[in-house]
Amino acid sequence: MVIAVPEVKSFEIKDEHDFVLIGCDGIFDRMNNVDTINAVWKSAQENNFDTIHSYASVGIDTVMKNSLY
Repeated sequence: MVIAVPEVKSFEIKDEHDFVLIGCDGIFDRMNNVDTINAVWKSAQENNFDTIHSYASVGIDTVMKNSLY
């Protein structure tokens, strides 16, 4: 039997937050919090985004690909 025990955190979102990353155990079974954040930052530095949607899309894609390996 598998019982999910979620890690829940509550905080106020402020202007100095760059992004909020929400993931499931499939990601965090392979990557820790620091690795996921670094993957998003690396994708942002390597790409020139024209919209926030592009930024989010590439960040999500990078985390998903890194969690598969």
